[in-house]
Amino acid sequence: AQRDLDLWADLINATGKAIMIENCHWGETVPTEDWCPWNFYRTSGDVRASYESILSNLATVTEFAEAGLSKPGCWAYPDMLEVGCQHGPGGASDPGLTMEETRTHFGAWSIVSSPLTLSHDVNNDTVMDQIWDYIANPEAIAVNQGEPTLPHLKRAVSFRFVSFRFEPGQLRPNRNRDRRRRRPQLPSHHAAWAGHSGSPFSTSGAIQVRSFKDADGKAQTVKTADSQYLYKPMKEDGSQIAVLLMNQVMEPPLAITSTEMQQTKSP
Repeated sequence: AQRDLDLWADLINATGKAIMIENCHWGETVPTEDWCPWNFYRTSGDVRASYESILSNLATVTEFAEAGLSKPGCWAYPDMLEVGCQHGPGGASDPGLTMEETRTHFGAWSIVSSPLTLSHDVNNDTVMDQIWDYIANPEAIAVNQGEPTLPHLKRAVSFRFVSFRFEPGQLRPNRNRDRRRRRPQLPSHHAAWAGHSGSPFSTSGAIQVRSFKDADGKAQTVKTADSQYLYKPMKEDGSQIAVLLMNQVMEPPLAITSTEMQQTKSP
């Protein structure tokens, strides 16, 4: 019963309280078109404070965005933000991000409609001063959450957070239950939505293979193009689209200059 997300959604909804549910199952348990008893779900393994890990996790949301499985009330989530997390508990797996990589990381999570969960030490004034312009960027937050967003950035957020972890392979959709009312009643993540949650639409240049270590210290690789473009429609008629360019030729890669709102047609 403790691994039955349908049951937990029913119990939580019965309280009438604003409690959001994260399915933290590392991409092993994912939604279907009519089954998503949580508010957002992990699409990847644990992210590390390295740019290669960021790219690897970011790539895992694409299939869900393109299949229409990342949407209001059921958002694909490539794990928490690593902005300001230099030299984390992973040792060599957490070398930290440059400021260019930090800006790119925040912009990428914003444009794919990921919940923006900060994981750095917010009591460290030095770190906060370094990354504040990125995490408080009103344009990036507007792309992620819509306008108007956070009129007062220091306003308290009044909700409770519930996170579930499961052993791989131990949970799959229970197709014998009524799925129509399984999603928690109160949304966890107020993202801008115009029919698509955001994904890559073009790449250019050579394909690079980058190496990194995962949360277990195992060597992993991720393939990336020299450059990639991501987009997210901001209006349903296609008249306004957010576009993010990630130029990864340089080392460290040249991050975006801005998250742009373009008056153009959908690519």
